[in-house]
Amino acid sequence: PRLDKFWEGLYNAIANCNNLLVNIENKNAEDFIDGLQEKNLIKGEALALRGFLHFELLRLYAPSIAVDAQGKYIPYYTTYPSHGESKISSMEVLNRAAEDLKQGRDLVAPYDTITAGYSAFASPEARLLSNNYNGAFYSRRGTRLNYFAITGILARLYLYANDKTNALKYAQEIVPYTLNTTPLKYYFYFTPESALDLNVPEKRNRRLTHDIILGFYNRLTLDNFENTIGKSAGVFISDAANLFVPDTDDFRFSRLTEGSGANLISIKYKRGGNTYNMDNTVGRIIPILRLSEIYYILGECLIDTDPAQAVNYLNLVRKGRGINGNPLSTPISKQSYMDALVRDARKEFIGEGQLFFMYKRLNIPAIGNNGLGVEMGEKFVLPIPVSENNF
Repeated sequence: PRLDKFWEGLYNAIANCNNLLVNIENKNAEDFIDGLQEKNLIKGEALALRGFLHFELLRLYAPSIAVDAQGKYIPYYTTYPSHGESKISSMEVLNRAAEDLKQGRDLVAPYDTITAGYSAFASPEARLLSNNYNGAFYSRRGTRLNYFAITGILARLYLYANDKTNALKYAQEIVPYTLNTTPLKYYFYFTPESALDLNVPEKRNRRLTHDIILGFYNRLTLDNFENTIGKSAGVFISDAANLFVPDTDDFRFSRLTEGSGANLISIKYKRGGNTYNMDNTVGRIIPILRLSEIYYILGECLIDTDPAQAVNYLNLVRKGRGINGNPLSTPISKQSYMDALVRDARKEFIGEGQLFFMYKRLNIPAIGNNGLGVEMGEKFVLPIPVSENNF
């Protein structure tokens, strides 16, 4: 029943997007407080969200492209109302999702990439937490399908489709906004270790919000976590004895984990105590896309043609998480590089869900608590609800 709710909930959200898109076409620019700019932002976000949600459905309910690219597993809905659509091939879903994302990106770009829009991304607080920037509608752009988020999701989608040319293209578009070359283009950078106070655990920025490009907002995030896992529990870390060795200066280990009996758990979603209001701010953010993933995509796309630059991108992630020793270097085999990338992703994505899709996309075994690979096989594919078989 819980898995069926994923399917129903995602398609319900898609129906809402389509309903909005149908109705907005009948509106004139003057019907909106801020005219065409506001209309385009609403339409652009709805289109991008429709593409994003279909991509999520495909990643959950269909085998990876590496296993079956042409099988027909899910339908793609673009009309409202609709009482059923035929399933289409996985590659067709990806192509349609990409088109929705690109159309949405074109519509939000005129706002998100001009001076007024820049300010909404100037800091993690501005883009994820503030509700006072230029009115509520323009606040928290980092929790919406903004230009940078859509660009990063396109890079993710094309890598999933094994189209490294386009994945590289879109990932590279994020890079200028990670460089301290001008105040207007320094949005996404790795959370400094100083933001994870060693002596005051409640004060730690446990979601590492500085490098979140897209993070959904839910005021009940911690409550939902506790209702599922328990108030005193954390996310169990598999193979913890080996995962952080020899890089014990990695602050994903020193600041974001703690012992629980013989086990190591992540405290990323554990309530801090609210002493410094972290629970009511950072605690409500659900990371969806990080700068680290952009660097992983860049590295994976470049390892065949520019291994030195691929190594540089992975070292940037490691350094950004406090690792000062044992840098990767060239020459390096592709297999050794990918082993190192997946190993870092295992530390980066704890509690965030993206590692599941990395294993699935690469068609490699997950890592069990004994450090050995676990073949997931059909477990990577959620069962489609029986009711959907009517179409």
